[in-house]
Amino acid sequence: RKKYIAILKDMNAITKKTNSFNCLIFRLYSTLHPDIVESKQQTKLGYIKHEDGTESKDMLEGQLHVGIVNLPEQLNESLEVYYKNHPSKRIREDGLRLSRYLLNRGRPTNSTWSKYKSNLQGSDKKHSDDEFSLKDAANEGLIHPDIASDIFQEGENTSNNEEKHRIIKKPHKAQYSVIRYGGRETSAYIASQLPSVYGATYRALHEIKKRVPEYKPKTLLDFGSGSGMTVWTANQLWGNEIKEYQCVDASEKMIEAAEFLLRGSDDLNHPLKIPNVFFKRFLPLSNKVLYDVVVSSYSLTEMPFRKQRLQAIKSLWKKTNDFLVLVEPGNNDGFEAVLLARQFLTEGKSSLNDMDTSSTKEFAYNGIFNEFDIHLNDDFEDGHIFAPCPHEMVCARAYVETRDHPCNFTQKVELSFSQKYTELKQYGYYNNSFSYVILRKGKEAKNSNVEDRIWTRILKPIKPKDKHIICELCSSNGNIEKHILTKKKDPFIYKAARHRLKQGDMMPLDEAKRPMNIRKPIKPCITPVITDNL
Repeated sequence: RKKYIAILKDMNAITKKTNSFNCLIFRLYSTLHPDIVESKQQTKLGYIKHEDGTESKDMLEGQLHVGIVNLPEQLNESLEVYYKNHPSKRIREDGLRLSRYLLNRGRPTNSTWSKYKSNLQGSDKKHSDDEFSLKDAANEGLIHPDIASDIFQEGENTSNNEEKHRIIKKPHKAQYSVIRYGGRETSAYIASQLPSVYGATYRALHEIKKRVPEYKPKTLLDFGSGSGMTVWTANQLWGNEIKEYQCVDASEKMIEAAEFLLRGSDDLNHPLKIPNVFFKRFLPLSNKVLYDVVVSSYSLTEMPFRKQRLQAIKSLWKKTNDFLVLVEPGNNDGFEAVLLARQFLTEGKSSLNDMDTSSTKEFAYNGIFNEFDIHLNDDFEDGHIFAPCPHEMVCARAYVETRDHPCNFTQKVELSFSQKYTELKQYGYYNNSFSYVILRKGKEAKNSNVEDRIWTRILKPIKPKDKHIICELCSSNGNIEKHILTKKKDPFIYKAARHRLKQGDMMPLDEAKRPMNIRKPIKPCITPVITDNL
């Protein structure tokens, strides 16, 4: 054993001498060739190489993820008082019941009806007058009238075909119902949804602060403010820089609960923990007063009809000076709402530039201008997609028929009051899934530090293997691509991608790499013909 220890000491001594010799050679080489050494120090993204040959972490462009998001301490103090004023068992059970409903709630959208039509081909399935008819769906705003008539005509044409043994399920009217937030619904919402809403909103607004650190908004409008989580989030990020918060919500009980959390008491004489917060029940019609940042968090999915959502997006876009932030649940319904806002901007820009008609109808049956006769040539203000999309082409997941799953991201948040009494207690956090889009007015400003790089968005957690990693990326060419990165072939980004970048971050691809799998925006096989008949 003593001999073994002596051998180890000799080996360590030799290693130290070798390292010192290498450092001496490196210093001599850097003196003779300073330009070459300086270029070698920047050969890896997010790392700096020192003179002694060691590497240390540097500021990493594109690293946007955050760890577990916890509610602010002042908010937790208000919540403790709030829970004491309500029956613990009742709000806990109501919160779990509300969470299950929001998670599974769906509605028949235009995409759902078009998918139903594609399945209807070749079938002799007839429409029953007793069921929820396509005409009823058109009257309720769930589907465009032209699409309804086209589906019904297709069903009549296929009535004489051979019998098919396929059962086609028709979308039901009762798939979606609007929640009226009274006192009990509001307490259930606060007991179950606060950390998720806060965490998703924090992640979206944090990206603005991280990518534009010099930006300091003065005013903020929160549409569908609910319990006021956007106010708490913005205050955590920008502090006293924001001089005015305007919150709009239709529910009186929600406004009362938001004020309770801001004061920590029912007493109106108590000062607000965040000053200059104002509440309204309706969005002002006038656009004379504009706000630097306009946020709609988990609000568009509370509107049952696509036309209502589009009108809300149009109104909010007119009320912002700079940023419009939309955050929704990570299910199909939430992604459809986010996709509608994205489509609103891209088709509006196409119309503004007087482009060819075919280029503005990329979404086929989802085209919003023909669908609701909303023309934006006169008053549409130009802008660009700030996040998360690295392009403004048709989304590769735009069509529900060819979509693998909605485009969403996850954020770890602390457990809600209801979740603390479930199996999630053993983990200590909850993975909240959400979809979001950030629109910004004006043309996209190029960053001098990164203008020579092509950035992509990481859509799924990176899969590390023994000698390579697999990344699923949303590329600037509009496609979703899977790339295999190795240390030998991709030395610039390999180490940062393997150890530091996560889902939702941005990764530079300076040249066309080697995509293993490509997903493009494939249109469905059947596109309904738009006619003038109502």
